[in-house]
Amino acid sequence: MQRKPAGLASTGAAGRAGSISKSARLKWQTLERRIMDIVMQRMTISNVEADMDRLIKVGMALTVLLHNRVEKLLFED
Repeated sequence: MQRKPAGLASTGAAGRAGSISKSARLKWQTLERRIMDIVMQRMTISNVEADMDRLIKVGMALTVLLHNRVEKLLFED
């Protein structure tokens, strides 16, 4: 029976557990990154929709204002 020097224990299950945890950690980080990308895309879409709604309202208000000014100019003569 051969004796191993101190600190050089078998890397069987312990070595695999370390690599499994590293693999799991990398998969988890990838998953987190993908989730954050999706969240950021949805936030961006939500912000764009809010901006579009605001701009549509501003455009409608400006259209009404322009219409009133045109009518005022037409009926002054």
